[in-house]
Amino acid sequence: MRYSILSAVVLLALQASAQNPPKPGQTYQVNRVDLNGDGKLEKVGLQCVEVKESGWYSRLTVWNGQGRRIWQSMPAKSGVVGFRGLGLGH
Repeated sequence: MRYSILSAVVLLALQASAQNPPKPGQTYQVNRVDLNGDGKLEKVGLQCVEVKESGWYSRLTVWNGQGRRIWQSMPAKSGVVGFRGLGLGH
């Protein structure tokens, strides 16, 4: 499962850098993937935590098929695990 989440993170980070900044609390770049091989699709997406002039900060969130959150990274500003989308003029 660790490699599946890592692959999802890389994919989401690449997609996130090419879009307009989300609003704080907004979920974006949601993809459905079977992370644990049980045949059921989970949702993996980014949730915006903070928007600054230099970019926006998000956390990775995983929901089960019923929409219940089953995992979420720490907010980016806490410095533990976070994902940052760069503005890069888009």
